[in-house]
Amino acid sequence: MSDTLPVAAVDHNHATPPICAKKMKHSGVFLRFRDYLRDRRGVGGVEFAILAPILIATYFSCFELTIGFSFAKRAARATGTVGDLVAQQSTVNKAFLTTMTNAAKSIFAPYDVDGLTATAKNPLNLKITGIQIDDAGTAKALWSWQRTGSAPYTAGSSVTVPKELKIAGTFLIRTELTASYPLMLFLPTTFSPENRAISMNREIFYQQRTGDKITCSDC
Repeated sequence: MSDTLPVAAVDHNHATPPICAKKMKHSGVFLRFRDYLRDRRGVGGVEFAILAPILIATYFSCFELTIGFSFAKRAARATGTVGDLVAQQSTVNKAFLTTMTNAAKSIFAPYDVDGLTATAKNPLNLKITGIQIDDAGTAKALWSWQRTGSAPYTAGSSVTVPKELKIAGTFLIRTELTASYPLMLFLPTTFSPENRAISMNREIFYQQRTGDKITCSDC
């Protein structure tokens, strides 16, 4: 018996063609790029970095506007309260009217209304005017007072009154309040305080509660 091992026949007609080195190189690049596209590590961090500033800015803007609108509601409430208190009197003086500023400031609590309006460069101001409407329906200022102490309107000057309140022979108290709330957190500080403030001007009329009119002894 022969010790020679059988040799497998080789079919030269179906031999595997040689692999091109250049093709292998390109295949490796495409494989790496495909793996890169499939890699999701760090995607959450990138998305957070993009969305976080937008979400934070939205939160602070909503926070600022919420406080601003709350401040505006207090401005309307303070104006109405002051007018109601004055309308209950039969006579007033500057000392009494000065206390109305404190009444208005207490309604703005817990906001420091003087500090906020000073920051907005539009200090809190309160004006109170006694308006007499004569038999012809003409409304004129009988007296006036404002927080600064001077009279904002000349006695006897014409006053604009809503049509539904212009009743001959009646007396009205007009309260005007001016205040501003500065938006300080979100908007850039490069804007001027006036451009970053929500300005409020409130005007309310009340009829006198007792007698024919309300006089001011030293206005």
